[in-house]
Amino acid sequence: PQPSKSPEPPTPPPTKAPITPRPTKAPLSETVMPTLPSSYYRYRNSGPSCSWRGPEPLENKNNVAVQFYTFADTPYDGGSSGNTCTVDGKKQDPCKKWDCTDNDRLSKSNRCTYEGDEYKCIEEQIIPYMQEGMENEEAAFVVHCGDILKGAGGGLGENNRCQQYSLESRRKLFQKSDNFMLTPGDNDWNECQGYDKRSNGGDMRNVWRDKFTKSPFDQFNRNFPKTFGFAGGSRPTIIRKSSNPEIFYFEHNKVAFFGLNRVAGESYISDRAPNDLNAEWVEERLALDADCELKSIVIIAQATLKSIVYTKVDEYFASCGDGYTLPTLT
Repeated sequence: PQPSKSPEPPTPPPTKAPITPRPTKAPLSETVMPTLPSSYYRYRNSGPSCSWRGPEPLENKNNVAVQFYTFADTPYDGGSSGNTCTVDGKKQDPCKKWDCTDNDRLSKSNRCTYEGDEYKCIEEQIIPYMQEGMENEEAAFVVHCGDILKGAGGGLGENNRCQQYSLESRRKLFQKSDNFMLTPGDNDWNECQGYDKRSNGGDMRNVWRDKFTKSPFDQFNRNFPKTFGFAGGSRPTIIRKSSNPEIFYFEHNKVAFFGLNRVAGESYISDRAPNDLNAEWVEERLALDADCELKSIVIIAQATLKSIVYTKVDEYFASCGDGYTLPTLT
C-alpha cells in the first residue's frame, strides 16, 4: 500500500534503488485512513539486469505490514544458450535431438528444458538473493507473476516450448526458494499446446497445476518475519480455489493477498466462463470479512484484470459503509 498525498517518485534505472530520500518521520497513525493515490510506484526493466530493489522501510519498520518479492517474464532462454533438453533421463547441453531455439519447427513431443543464461541467473543470483533476504527477515515470501518460458507471439496453443519437461525444469528451479508461489502467464498457459478456451482444463493447464500448486508451492514452509503489528513466529495458510488451484488467497497482518489467473490474450477464466472466476474468488473471500477488519488489499496477476474484479472490491467497500476504502495494490 502507498502512503497518502505523496508525489509519484521518478522511475529509476533497474540497477539502482529508486531516487527517494530515506524517510525520517514516522508514518501516519493507523487511525488515519489514507487516501488512495491516483498512481502507484512502478518498476520497469529498461535493460539487462539480474536484480534491483525498491525503497527501504523505516529502520524500526513501523511503516511495514509485510515485505515480499515479485518478479516475472523469466527465465525465457529461447536462444542458443537455452538449447538444452532431456534425453533418456539425462541433461543434454547443447541439445542435439531437437533444435530448441526454433519454436515453429519444434516437434510437439520435444523434451527441451531451456536452461540457459537466464535460468542460471535466477539459480545462482536471484534465488540466493531472495533467500538471504528471507533468512535475514527482510521479506516474507516470493511470487512469480507468470511467463516462465518464452512465448509464441500470442498465438493460442502455439507455444511448443510449453510441455511437461520445460515446466518440470522450472519446478526444480523455483523449489530452491522458500515460500515461493506462482501465478500463470500466457506463455505457460493459454499459448501452451492443446489449449482449449472453451474449457477449464484437460491440457497443459493440468500439468501446470500439478507442478506449481502442490508441494512445495501449496503452502508456506517458513515463518513470516516480525513487522509492525505482527510478532512473528507463524505463517498464514494459503487457500486455493477448488476448481482452479492456481487462484489463491491468504491473509497476513490484516492484509488480504489475492493471486489471480489473468493472462494476456483470451482465456477461459476471464472470457468464456459463465462468471469471471477471478471476480468470483475476490467476492467470495472479501465477503468473509463481515466486520471490515482488513487494512489493505494486494492483488497479484500477470495482466490487467477485467473491471468486474475491481467492481467486486468496490462492492466490499460499499458494504463497509459510505466513503469506506482501503489502500489497494495491484
